[in-house]
Amino acid sequence: MSYWESFEVQLAPRLTIAEVLDRLALSPITAHRERVTPIAYTWGCTGPGCVSCMLVANGRPVPACETLVEEFVEGGGTLALEPMAKLGVVRDLLVDGSRLRETRAHLRAWLGDDKDRNEDKTAPTVPTAIAEVLSRCTRCGACVEACPETRQQGGFVGAAAIVASQLADAREGARSSSAGRSGRHIALTFAGGIHECGDAQRCLEACPAELPLDEILGQAARDALRHAFRR
Repeated sequence: MSYWESFEVQLAPRLTIAEVLDRLALSPITAHRERVTPIAYTWGCTGPGCVSCMLVANGRPVPACETLVEEFVEGGGTLALEPMAKLGVVRDLLVDGSRLRETRAHLRAWLGDDKDRNEDKTAPTVPTAIAEVLSRCTRCGACVEACPETRQQGGFVGAAAIVASQLADAREGARSSSAGRSGRHIALTFAGGIHECGDAQRCLEACPAELPLDEILGQAARDALRHAFRR
């Protein structure tokens, strides 16, 4: 069940959303002077690209550790924080990210342990420009949350899974094998596949890594179509 709680916070220059959440954790008193259970959230900050603190601020997916509160409340506005609900909410602002794992499995795009943000170190290096671009994906899920074609249950798999599929294609190419690539291209035509992308390009706007998701999704669509004709 969803609910809202209101808090008043003394602002300071360059104050991030994550720092505000830390303050509220130390003193979880609402604007009505009621003490409540501390807000559940996560903030890992294991380095650039960690993105463990992604949440929705005033309707936009953002990393809490880098996003300044003043961007939203300049002139006395209100900052509304919500979880990235399409990823699976644990409690408050905390999500489990299970959707990202499930959609990669749906497209047969296995890229090693989810805890490894630098991808599978046993895979061969792919010295191509497209592989380098695809490897910048941090699996934060912002594209999934922003996409109007994804739902909490079902719908389009989302750009993150497509990126993983395309990166797996590049690695499969480095191994001179086409079996895995063929399976992924078939999976792209299943329910939730690339044909369910509505080309709204909200993912392009939301991606903190600034990936060219319009081009990546376009290439995935071409791959799926070619494979369908071959079959």
